[in-house]
Amino acid sequence: MSNTLGPRRGSVKCGFSRGRRSSCTEDGWLRFRLMFSQDQLDKLSYCFGELEAEDHIGENQIKVDRRLIVVCEKFFGEELLADLTSEQRHLIARRTLQQQGLSVGFLEKEISAEQIMTFEQFLNFLLAYIPNAQDAHHYRGYPQHFALKVRSVMRERGAVPISEVPALITNSQENPNSYDDDCQGSKSLKSISLTQDGRDARKEAIAIKTASLFKVLNDLGMDGLNSGEDQKRVLREVQRIDPDDTGFFSLNQMLALFRTLDSQWEISERRQQIAIIDETNYLERDVDNLKTIFNVYAEQSLDGEKPVGNEKVTISVAQFREFFRALDLNLNKNDTGTLKQHMSESFLPGTEKIDFSGFCRCMKKLENENFCGLKAVMGRKEEVEIDVGDGVDRQLSYFERKAASTKQYGQ
Repeated sequence: MSNTLGPRRGSVKCGFSRGRRSSCTEDGWLRFRLMFSQDQLDKLSYCFGELEAEDHIGENQIKVDRRLIVVCEKFFGEELLADLTSEQRHLIARRTLQQQGLSVGFLEKEISAEQIMTFEQFLNFLLAYIPNAQDAHHYRGYPQHFALKVRSVMRERGAVPISEVPALITNSQENPNSYDDDCQGSKSLKSISLTQDGRDARKEAIAIKTASLFKVLNDLGMDGLNSGEDQKRVLREVQRIDPDDTGFFSLNQMLALFRTLDSQWEISERRQQIAIIDETNYLERDVDNLKTIFNVYAEQSLDGEKPVGNEKVTISVAQFREFFRALDLNLNKNDTGTLKQHMSESFLPGTEKIDFSGFCRCMKKLENENFCGLKAVMGRKEEVEIDVGDGVDRQLSYFERKAASTKQYGQ
């Protein structure tokens, strides 16, 4: 489910200063590192510094005003907010300010006392703004084509119009959207989103029986939820999203479930990435590049099958040798023995295979030893070229190009 709209990584020209990091509490820094990429932290540090210079209040202080909302929309919402009205955007900003204990006076053009914000408060505001914007979005922040795909699968699994499920209609009437309480009498985001594009979303609303939920998830490619623990995790989210146990799950609730599962998966991936960075001293973009080509060989090692439950995605010695071939480095028998020796330190129990963490650990050791001239290859990792496939220009890194050629020629 990579079809999400929200924070994305990109290139950056500035570095995250030690001063900015030291201005955050230890718990705050750990949370920000988990929730933001390093590129995002670099960009936001630079942006905060510009506001700080404009305000001349003091170190690590900026004024709370409309510029804060501009930053949110610029960095995290261009695609997401393009589908929302100006009234919805206003209510998102209002709710986020209230959640952070800040006055909404400047939004309403009211005269109010000046408010000051630190860098940590600035990042906390952004973290609150993102899910608020996703919650207000007609499709929970997903592109329309993904929502239509979910709707289609639900219909194939026997979904019915919500109008035929009295429990859902009653629940909707008795439990108004939480934005209603935040808006103090103004029109709620719920009622606004229902009329997006001039259509009443209720006419298109459908629901499936909760008993068919896992079939829908499987049809949409989430067939890794086969372990008992994974299923329990999904059921806990189902109970949270449908606390009244109506026995049905609407399209909106399904998208909310996907959003939660996506967030959990992204945090899990991020934890792994941070652990790798701390152990190997690779840069974040290095780990991203290595992941790109690792996944090619992990897919090949699974013979097209997806891992089941908590099964780890791995590569063998043979796949690792093929990886080197893709980098134009051919290993002889002695080289293969050296490679296997390094890999053995990270072999998973009972196997001669390594997961992605072991792959990065091994790559770092091999790079330090300049194994088969690997340092020169790794020195090209910052190279990019433009790919114009499908009429869309994309920047491909050196490893992405190698991964693409590997797939194309079946090397």
